[in-house]
Amino acid sequence: MSAGIEVSMTHSSRTYFSATYSDSAARAARGAYAIEVIEKDRFRFDEHKQFVVTAVIMSAAAIEAAINEICCDAIDGYSNSDEPVSSDSKKDLSLLWTGPDNLERQSAIEKYKTVIRICGGDHERHQFANFTRQTQWADVKRLLDLRNLLMHYRPLTIRGDDDGGEKDIKRVRDHLQSKIAENKLTGEGNSFYPHKLLGHGCAEWSVQTSAYLLKWFGDAMKLHSAYFYMGLKDEFPRTQV
Repeated sequence: MSAGIEVSMTHSSRTYFSATYSDSAARAARGAYAIEVIEKDRFRFDEHKQFVVTAVIMSAAAIEAAINEICCDAIDGYSNSDEPVSSDSKKDLSLLWTGPDNLERQSAIEKYKTVIRICGGDHERHQFANFTRQTQWADVKRLLDLRNLLMHYRPLTIRGDDDGGEKDIKRVRDHLQSKIAENKLTGEGNSFYPHKLLGHGCAEWSVQTSAYLLKWFGDAMKLHSAYFYMGLKDEFPRTQV
């Protein structure tokens, strides 16, 4: 009687969600466009609002997930760059991620700054310093502000273009009021926040702001992973039907 041989195989996988979030945001923006611009259907106002809010939140989620993916890949030894992270940088990043500074719990803004500082060279740090002085960096910060306002939404009584005494609403309004097209399903009696703000123009701006940051950061850090480019090389996600 021969002894049987038992073979056990364990499959391992590594999953990334930044591309999923980016694609979800672009799909939602296209949904908002169809209702607001093509159909001009005010009876679908709530559905339209759902699309816009999804685009904003998923665009911000892509920004958050992408930098977490970069940090975890570097710490865990998964190379995603044409210039792999040095062992010293990997060690420094790992200590910051789980150490007293608790980088894992810090804002996405701080994580991008930290990765450039630790893993980038002088050229990349200079590029990033210039980038943070551009309007696209201000767009990123206001997108994250708007995401927070929506995620932690509190009902306010707002008259006209007032900000209800909320500094975050004022920052978002001041940055976006003359920058994006207002929601075409709203009218004279609606306030800018949240009604006129939450239109296709806002959804499109959110998707493009997120995509611009990820594309810029990927190019600066010579990242070649599909998730960081969202499968796109020379164009942004489509936000119109």
